Amino acid sequence: MTTRRTTKRSLTLLATLVLALVFVGAMLANAQSTAPVGVIGHYRGFSQSIGNPNVRTAVELLVDRQDRSDISGHLTMGPLPFTFAGRSTRSVR
Repeated sequence: MTTRRTTKRSLTLLATLVLALVFVGAMLANAQSTAPVGVIGHYRGFSQSIGNPNVRTAVELLVDRQDRSDISGHLTMGPLPFTFAGRSTRSVR
């Protein structure tokens, strides 16, 4: 009886360790395959006033540089031009 219990406990422990290693391996493989999403492009839309929803302004966003997750470009809201730099937090898995 004692030998059976010891064997059963050993097999249970071994199975638990194998599952833990498989889980950790899968997590590491997933983490290594994460890459930044390419966001370079020209986007057009409208900005709507909070105070008066009938007031809308054309908006253009041009993302012209991307280095991994760092991005930069130009934003135009109506007649006002802006230059921006930031970081993309979206990733492909």
